[in-house]
Amino acid sequence: MMVVVLAAVFAFSFCLVSISAVHAQTGGGPPNSSSGTGGGPPTGPTSVGISFNNPLKFQSIPQFVRGLLDVLVIIAFPIIILFIVYAGFLFVSARGNPDKINEAKRLLLWTIVGALIILGASVIARAIEGTVNSLR
Repeated sequence: MMVVVLAAVFAFSFCLVSISAVHAQTGGGPPNSSSGTGGGPPTGPTSVGISFNNPLKFQSIPQFVRGLLDVLVIIAFPIIILFIVYAGFLFVSARGNPDKINEAKRLLLWTIVGALIILGASVIARAIEGTVNSLR
């Protein structure tokens, strides 16, 4: 169970770290007299007229984080329910065996802790966003 939680945290942090920006620069100077190719220093405005459409529906980083946390909650909620049901099944199938009952208790405890972390992250992010927006 701990391995699953660590793998989820690693995957989530990898998604946040792997976002990067790409910057491009265009040349536009006169052709070099010796080779006849362009690429000299720009002589004027280098606007090419290319525009990029945003493929995401988010216009800012806070909106993106909110959307990412919403997706995380939507994906995690059924998994949490399944783990709670599985812990209940372990309680029933323990038949009084103290080791199996302790295993079921541990699974239920860590499922609830994971659920609180996931739901708490969403609540904390919204509280921080509300505080920042009220300060503007």
